[in-house]
Amino acid sequence: MIKYVRGTIKIQHEEEIKQKASQEEQFINEEKSKYEGDDSSKQELNHEKLKIAQVIDREQRMNKMWEQEDENDEESDQEETKGRGAQDRKSK
Repeated sequence: MIKYVRGTIKIQHEEEIKQKASQEEQFINEEKSKYEGDDSSKQELNHEKLKIAQVIDREQRMNKMWEQEDENDEESDQEETKGRGAQDRKSK
């Protein structure tokens, strides 16, 4: 009897999971269909939000570039100071 009860609970959970998975798959397919083809009437784009997203993306790219330049400058500064320290020791 206990095995039967455990089995039915397991089956119920599996059925719920399968149902949720099919609902998610259906939702994904509907979203994909909105962006397929040339018909843009199904797409709901807020142009102001799109502009803000573009600005944020541009700023993030610039920040990454600045960080890379700063890292390169720091590495070259460290190499220069190492070279200077060796030269100072040789001159003494």
